[in-house]
Amino acid sequence: WPQGSAYYYPPAPVTWAMYFYDNDFLHDSPEPIYAYGAGSQYGAWASHGCVHVPRDSMAFLYNWLPVGAPVIVAEA
Repeated sequence: WPQGSAYYYPPAPVTWAMYFYDNDFLHDSPEPIYAYGAGSQYGAWASHGCVHVPRDSMAFLYNWLPVGAPVIVAEA
């Protein structure tokens, strides 16, 4: 969406991305550590469907999780 739209968000370059469902991905994100977890769906670091994972954790998952493995996304 264009800048100025309620749906706009700035580009967020990522290093690792893993598709899991309906154009949604697990991916690392440059957001600060306080932007993860409960309530992170609101505000400047909100996701539009992807699951943001801290960089070090995503590096591990990308190299460990096999293609086709089930992914369960749940609220903690």
